[in-house]
Amino acid sequence: MRLCASIPLLLLALTAGAPPEVLDLTLQEAIALALRQNREIKALELTLESRRLAVVGARTEFEWTAHPSGNAETGKDRRTVTYGLDVARKTTWGTELTVGGQTLRDSESGSNTASRDTVVVELQQPLLRNAGPLVNREPVTRAESQVAAARRAVELRRTDTVVQVAETFEQLFQLQRQMDYDTQALERLDRFLRLSQAREKNGRVSRVDTLRTEQQRGAASLRLAQTREQWRSVMADLADLLALTPETPLSVQPAPRLTVKVTDEAAAVMEALSNRLDYAQVLHDAQDAKRGVRIARRDLLPDLRVVSRYQRAGDGDSGSQAARLDQNVWFVGLTVAGDLTLHKERIALEEAGVARQTAELNAESLRAALSRQVLQSLLFYNRAQKGIPAAESAYQAARSRVLLARRLFDRGRGTSTTLSDAEDELQSAEVQWLTAQSDASVASYRLLRVLGRLIEYPEDLKPAAQLPTSND
Repeated sequence: MRLCASIPLLLLALTAGAPPEVLDLTLQEAIALALRQNREIKALELTLESRRLAVVGARTEFEWTAHPSGNAETGKDRRTVTYGLDVARKTTWGTELTVGGQTLRDSESGSNTASRDTVVVELQQPLLRNAGPLVNREPVTRAESQVAAARRAVELRRTDTVVQVAETFEQLFQLQRQMDYDTQALERLDRFLRLSQAREKNGRVSRVDTLRTEQQRGAASLRLAQTREQWRSVMADLADLLALTPETPLSVQPAPRLTVKVTDEAAAVMEALSNRLDYAQVLHDAQDAKRGVRIARRDLLPDLRVVSRYQRAGDGDSGSQAARLDQNVWFVGLTVAGDLTLHKERIALEEAGVARQTAELNAESLRAALSRQVLQSLLFYNRAQKGIPAAESAYQAARSRVLLARRLFDRGRGTSTTLSDAEDELQSAEVQWLTAQSDASVASYRLLRVLGRLIEYPEDLKPAAQLPTSND
């Protein structure tokens, strides 16, 4: 969703000093402001940054490391100094390469100094259990999965925030107009009450009719106060979504009504399965669980390794003699380790299998839930769209009835009861019309959210990117 160009100006007005008396917003501006500074979105973005740092940390497992060593000992008649450096690196195939050097200087009182220099190159390669990227890269892969989950959480929070802003915005606008209608109704009833009181003195209206008008006028005043209270409460809710102070005065402008093009229910379900990030996440979880099963099976194999070592060394009475490294030794062998009973490994394999079944069941359950959500959202959307013309027609009819009843009453041809009933019907029709318009707008945003079309998501986060590319 595109940010409104005037948002920086709004932010400047809010941060440069005293805020404006009333912040007048369109729906597009409100959504853009919420996406930019909503507190929950910012918190999830910080979590995402933490997950990204965890990936960087996991990748250091395959970078060069350097480990210096040193030791110095001094006794009554002897002094020994040893120092060296080992440089190592591990690859995603499990290969471990170590290159190290060490120097020893040993001197005794009244004798020559003994020196020894050693250089060792050692290579280890797993053959079964720990061979290959599947096992060795798992910490990085798991960290990358957490990054993808955090990215989806941010996008879903952004989507939910858009829907919440739209709902709260429409509710606030509805209450704004309701206050206008209630104010107009109160003014009409004030005039009606004064006229009734005047006619009561002339005997043209009964005391009962005047009391009824007073009761209507009191109810209208109470209704206006309640509407104003709701308006102030909803304004605070909208300010909170926009990360503004609850006291910030807001005024909202009428929002354009969205229309959603949907061919049929089946196409809508397929669209939701192609776009919904929560569905993509359960598919991602299922892939992680399948990988966990493969790793658990690999752990049943022996930890067999090839070890190759080559060493050059030199001895002498001085450092220059030791530095010639005129001695060499090489070695190649196999090592095997592990528990032959494999109790823990077998249990881990069973647990991985249960986790895989659970993840697949979650994916299946969400597919069914998506179908239900699409159906319910379509029903609500269609009903809301159809409700607007009917509600508007009822409002226009009630308004015409009030005008006619007032003219007849003013001319003495109508009764106060007829006018009072018409006023009640008009107020009810006004509420229904406002509600119908608000429901239609909110239904569009909810349907777009269910279809996964409210915000354009990155392709690598969508369900299609989580489908397996090869058999397990």
